[in-house]
Amino acid sequence: MDRQHESKHVGRRLLLNYIDAVAAENPTKPVITQVISFEPEVQFSLTFQDLSTIINRLAWWLDESLQGKAKGTTVAYLGPSDARHFILSLAAVKTGSRLLLLSPRNSVPIHEHLIKETESPAILFDSSFSSTVTELTDVNEVVAVEVPGLAALLTNNSSMMEYPYLDTFENVSDKPLVVFHTSGSTGMPKPVAFVHSALAASDNLRTLYSEDTYRVSVHRLLETAQSIYNGCPLFHLAGFVAGLFGVFSGTVQVIGPPNQPSSAQMFKNILHLSHIDGALLPPLVVDQIAQEPALIEEVSKLKFITFGGGSVSQATGDILAQKTKMINVLGSSECGLIGVFMTEPENWGWFHFAAKALGIHWEPIDEGTDGEPEYYELVLRRDDSLPQKQAVFQNFPDLDEWRTKDIFRRHPSIPYYYKYQSRIDDVIVFSTGEKMNPISVEAGLNALPSVHASLVAGHKRPYPVLLVELAPSATAEETLPIINAALEELNKLSMKYAQIHRTDILVAVPEKPFVRTPKGTINRSQTAKLYEAEIEALYNTSTEVPVTLQVQIDPSTDETLTKTIAEFVGGLIGMKDLGVDDDFFASGLDSRQVQMLAASVARALDSQKDVLSLRNAVYMNPTAQGLVRHIRQDKTDDISEIFDEIFNKYAPFPREPLLR
Repeated sequence: MDRQHESKHVGRRLLLNYIDAVAAENPTKPVITQVISFEPEVQFSLTFQDLSTIINRLAWWLDESLQGKAKGTTVAYLGPSDARHFILSLAAVKTGSRLLLLSPRNSVPIHEHLIKETESPAILFDSSFSSTVTELTDVNEVVAVEVPGLAALLTNNSSMMEYPYLDTFENVSDKPLVVFHTSGSTGMPKPVAFVHSALAASDNLRTLYSEDTYRVSVHRLLETAQSIYNGCPLFHLAGFVAGLFGVFSGTVQVIGPPNQPSSAQMFKNILHLSHIDGALLPPLVVDQIAQEPALIEEVSKLKFITFGGGSVSQATGDILAQKTKMINVLGSSECGLIGVFMTEPENWGWFHFAAKALGIHWEPIDEGTDGEPEYYELVLRRDDSLPQKQAVFQNFPDLDEWRTKDIFRRHPSIPYYYKYQSRIDDVIVFSTGEKMNPISVEAGLNALPSVHASLVAGHKRPYPVLLVELAPSATAEETLPIINAALEELNKLSMKYAQIHRTDILVAVPEKPFVRTPKGTINRSQTAKLYEAEIEALYNTSTEVPVTLQVQIDPSTDETLTKTIAEFVGGLIGMKDLGVDDDFFASGLDSRQVQMLAASVARALDSQKDVLSLRNAVYMNPTAQGLVRHIRQDKTDDISEIFDEIFNKYAPFPREPLLR
């Protein structure tokens, strides 16, 4: 086992061979813990031997299901975020193909676009997405195959003949390991092949060392964790590549229940259920943790919290940095993970990039106030002398330069420190880490005769809002219905998190016209600042439900409460026949709608429970029936007390799987 970690192997390790080698040398070493549910408590622990066996089983299954026709092709996969993203991807590689990891948040047209772009002959899907797959009418020739259920896959202990895999790093380093897709922030999402050598470059980041500041790579700290909660979506680069980095590090990956979005409540549940000493979280969840004092104290049990894909508020970071190490990471589908060094706790929000080792160049985009530029674009340039650390040029071997379009501000007094600011192309980065390019939406609205200009805002917020400047002769009463009709069409081409609702529109007043540049274009930041108070007020009313939703929650009896909650959620997500036992999140409820549901239930109950408690309860009881059972129980109104009671009852938890 130790031979696998010799420095001469790092940066040239092939993951499938590594897994099989560890399975042979240390078969009982744990590698993945998949939580199925919290009530009842069900989780499965996989060893390296288990992982190797399941990969072999699925490789044979893929050959049989696709009749060997997938070799050399890209096969699409649509499923909830769970261990199957890792396992199916590696099984596909064994069969000579690769998976395209589709985001469940995509619209049907986006799925169809990506399937066409990759010329995928088949789509694998989890049963919870069967209705979505039936809507793929524009790709009729594609074969659709339902994958084995998660629990059934993980509990199958039957022996399995090894699927032969003879490749070495040298002969497949430039071949795709998996295919991600971009967020679509600059148009339709684009597929991006992530090759084996790009993963090896991410693995190699652990060897970085700064000769200028004598700092080690943050990846060196990440590998010290025994067990880490991976709370990022596994169909995105951050969750997927960080998870595989953990496999190379011998760190157990703890994955939350499928179909449940990462949240502070899930983080709390994982802390109580599993023995984690690190966490990889979306920025939105990190901000949620800082809102719960009891949870802040729990953070001190961790060696670190890693976050990326968006910004954590300064107040949140300052609080949590007193309890654990806060590690800010950066990456993209094209570049993989970008190496950074550790910073001091008080500078948790600043990046200390491994500029020399990664070929980073800082191109100024302003002249600064003291004669020295303050803002820079991070640009990567090929340097063939760098030992396998430039993942972007592994993915794009014909390029010599990659402009990230990410803008950073240099530290006023500390050399090498930079803070992320924005994107050159005006992409809005939400607090969830999701991204939206507002240009197409704004262009569509600006084409309306009664609209003089429009601006989408939402940087570091959970969702977008719209500012509209009306034409001189137009009135809000006449124009808003026209805008709403246009948004209905524009939303069809947008990711769910980037859709703008009719309750999220702010009409500018003539006394405060949009701020414009000398060229006549809108100054986005200054206009948003001009309407800062109004935008803040708009977000503060985010718990208000859409005006088109006529359902009133009726708490008269358990039956009426259950029925109207199901109808309410169905109205929010556009599903008329949502059953009382249907999972909210599997059906499409998002975090913003959770807040609406919690606030509406709290109002119906006349504040017998607070919104925060009910929000947590929805994450833990994501059905109408289950939520009402929670509401009606007499033991306690505090969800955290319930978990403490469960923890005390069942602790200590076994490290072995509860079901096998």
